[in-house]
Amino acid sequence: KSPEYYRMVRGFLSPDGESHAIYSGAEITSTNSQAKVKTWVKTPTKVAFLDPSFSTGGDEAPVCICNVGTYYNPLSMKNVTGIEIVETIDLMKGIDASNKDVDRNTQLVNAFHAACNKHGVEVVNRGVDSTGAGDPFATLMAGVMGREFQMVSFGGAASDKPVSSTDPRSGKKRFADRVSELWGVGKDLMRGGQIRGLDNATCMQMAARLYRLTGRDVMEVESKKDMRKRTSGKSPDRADAFFGCIEIARRRLGLTPNVRAAVKAKVAGLPTDARWDALVAATSSPTGRGKYTDLAPKTLGSSKGWANVSR
Repeated sequence: KSPEYYRMVRGFLSPDGESHAIYSGAEITSTNSQAKVKTWVKTPTKVAFLDPSFSTGGDEAPVCICNVGTYYNPLSMKNVTGIEIVETIDLMKGIDASNKDVDRNTQLVNAFHAACNKHGVEVVNRGVDSTGAGDPFATLMAGVMGREFQMVSFGGAASDKPVSSTDPRSGKKRFADRVSELWGVGKDLMRGGQIRGLDNATCMQMAARLYRLTGRDVMEVESKKDMRKRTSGKSPDRADAFFGCIEIARRRLGLTPNVRAAVKAKVAGLPTDARWDALVAATSSPTGRGKYTDLAPKTLGSSKGWANVSR
């Protein structure tokens, strides 16, 4: 059965993974990323992110609430600093479209403010997607909760921020653009056992989005428009909200991956990794450039995903 069959018909991730997807079911399972934290070293800090979705063709208006802090990881048998999803709420379900006195955006802002207050999220640890029409929405937010919240754009260039504690390269060196960085940093966090509490709906959205390599170490994520076209209108809004939380945690709380990204070593006299060379050829050839479908499982020969490919 194809990965699409398992995800869209059966309603769960393919047991064989989706090797051309950014995230695979195999790595989500092997890293225990759906488990809840059992032992926090100290009380975690809560962060929240709202993806209004109106500017990028989304379906929902999810707010993701997360814990960020240090916990014991039984797989590595050591303490790690990571992020755990507490709850994801679709605020659109509570919007009253018939209300002529309070418009939809104001209702969303009020609902977001209420959800954050309920979970004890400080204003400085709240964020919103400012892509496209997000600026006017942020003005509404400032009127309700003040101006200390974080604005995160999924558009534009990647940042100059170091990718991880063990990889000094900037986001611009590893990722083709900002959305690729926001989605890609989670790969290294996952490999380090630093992601917890993923729900099934978020996992399926994470595994549904594809990527390509524009160079040996440069990742480019499929656009939301292309993903919607390929998946019959599905949009990764819940996953966007989670990755927004990761960005806030990086900015405000110093969350950073603690594992080194895989780098292919050049050793004279040793054969190269045919799997990697085939992938580079598929993404750099005149016929393959720009086609996410070129990254077929037979090209990768692995279900471990982007960050785990031997290089």
